[in-house]
Amino acid sequence: VAGLTSMLRHGAHDLPALFNSEWPKIMTSTLVREAQELVPTVANVKGWKRRPPGIRSQLIHRPTGTLVQDFMVENGSNSTHILNAVSPGWTAAIPFGEFVSAQIISRLET
Repeated sequence: VAGLTSMLRHGAHDLPALFNSEWPKIMTSTLVREAQELVPTVANVKGWKRRPPGIRSQLIHRPTGTLVQDFMVENGSNSTHILNAVSPGWTAAIPFGEFVSAQIISRLET
């Protein structure tokens, strides 16, 4: 709730436009049609069933109230933390894993 309040307070998002772009996605047919842009054969899958939506947290840049749109890597003295991993794992897993492991190896070598 605090994050939503922060976003609204800063006016960083056009809520009517957001509603108009997201509301049609309540229909499975709209989701499948949009998914075809990424996976053209998705229309061949029969028997789509609606499931409860998942909730993924997303960081908000507090000074501006805008959503942080990318992964963040924070290093502790003996740890590495991946923040804001809002994209499903399959979209960036291998390249991002290589990036993070290269950072860790570099830190260990110094």
